[in-house]
Amino acid sequence: MQSRGFFVSMQKAVNVLSLISFGISASLFGAVLWVLANGHSIKSKMAQQIQAEVMVLVLDATSKQMQGMMPVETGPALPFSAQ
Repeated sequence: MQSRGFFVSMQKAVNVLSLISFGISASLFGAVLWVLANGHSIKSKMAQQIQAEVMVLVLDATSKQMQGMMPVETGPALPFSAQ
């Protein structure tokens, strides 16, 4: 009679594990569907962030190199004859 109680408690434990497994599977399935539905917008946001960061890095690098190379004033315009 005591062995029957053991099997009942084991069945309850297996049922709980089954429910946990179903919850994990359902949440993963939902996450995959969400990524498939929103993948394009995620990619475009990441691309915009990367472009902005690269632009800042390039401008910082080139502005330091170009400092002092650009003239403050320029001379008169060159005359071009209309021939």
